[in-house]
Amino acid sequence: YRGYAREFLKEAERIKGLTMRHIIDSADLALQHCKQPPNMPVKGVCGRCGHVASQALCKACALLLTLDAGLTSAHTPTHTPLHVHSQRQAQAAQA
Repeated sequence: YRGYAREFLKEAERIKGLTMRHIIDSADLALQHCKQPPNMPVKGVCGRCGHVASQALCKACALLLTLDAGLTSAHTPTHTPLHVHSQRQAQAAQA
């Protein structure tokens, strides 16, 4: 199939000299209109240590809170450290 496409493009180039250039420009324009920027996480700051993080807590603080809470399972939900952190903050505010 590539051979047919190549022959077709060479023939079109013989008829009209800038055919390849027009095809490339059209493809570039189409890609520009179709591309969407990737969904990148927003940079934030860890609420506990102040390091750069995309969540409320950085991974290190989340791991420490999980270990402190005694939740050593590898399948611990990712929201658990945040829940533990917010509980400790609420307890500290009440005291």
